Amino acid sequence: MLMLLWNGGIALICVLLFMRFKKDVIYQDAAEEHDEATHTPDTQPAERDGWEDASAEDFLVYHTQFARRFHEALEAPNVHSEQVQAGDHGEARVLQAICYTGGGIVYWGLGLSNRNSKCEMGILVVAPHGLLHVNVKNLRGTWESGEFYAEPKGRTVQTWRRQEDGLVLSKSPVFQANRARKMLGSAVSDLCNTMLPVHSVVVVANDSFQFSGDTDDGVTIMSLDEFDDFYRDFAHGSLARLQAARKGTIGSLVQYISGYGQRPAFYDLRMFSDHPDEKPEVPLMPGAFEDNLLHHLNEVWGLDYRIPKHDQIWFGDKDDMDPNKNNSKSGI
Repeated sequence: MLMLLWNGGIALICVLLFMRFKKDVIYQDAAEEHDEATHTPDTQPAERDGWEDASAEDFLVYHTQFARRFHEALEAPNVHSEQVQAGDHGEARVLQAICYTGGGIVYWGLGLSNRNSKCEMGILVVAPHGLLHVNVKNLRGTWESGEFYAEPKGRTVQTWRRQEDGLVLSKSPVFQANRARKMLGSAVSDLCNTMLPVHSVVVVANDSFQFSGDTDDGVTIMSLDEFDDFYRDFAHGSLARLQAARKGTIGSLVQYISGYGQRPAFYDLRMFSDHPDEKPEVPLMPGAFEDNLLHHLNEVWGLDYRIPKHDQIWFGDKDDMDPNKNNSKSGI
């Protein structure tokens, strides 16, 4: 009897030990599977060929004049807090957001005259899926829509009013942006015999700005932070995927603007290829920059011509588009 109990106890102990061993093996296997899934190799993975790991800025081609003006503007903040125009500093902060995201052919300080009406573009992004005009302002405090009045030319204009002190802007930034949008759309239609979507936004480069009331004319008012999100969607969102059909159109527009001596600030190589060739050493001298851009337009999109100048449409520097400034150039 004692012998049977002894043998039975030994058997039970063996069974328990086996079960414990099996449990440990299961835990160990699970741990090893987890380690394999999360383990970082001692050696770094092989570097991927091409541009796949590059940031957006690695695709940008720009010239010396832009680089100098851009860095000077960023390093010299706007000290005139009362002025309405954002100046180079405010516009450079918007351009900085565009550089981080990439996309498009970007102009800084472009002006347009269309049938004796003039406007400033400020910042213009030319992309195959549409044009984006950015009107940058430096407004502090809380603003609201003001009264309407008629200009001598018959246009109806709306003012803006600051609530804190009653300061009035004779033309609301939204009115200015919408007017530029319509003039640009009309110019593109006349020059390229087709329509391109034109979007206009007002970016306020002052953190204290607020707007009380509804916006008008479909122009969005936004802060610099809001512009970051907006531009990422514009440059790489669903609209950007519809670009192939319009590449020739925007290429013709860029060549036309170039015919008036106006060059972009920078452009994104990915406009021309998903896997672009090696980027040239930047910044380029202005002439070499323009040759490089026109080479891409001609080689990739087959644009081996310049469209003729239009008698009533002229592109120039935005300073030439001041309505209070006399200008004898053709088309003004």
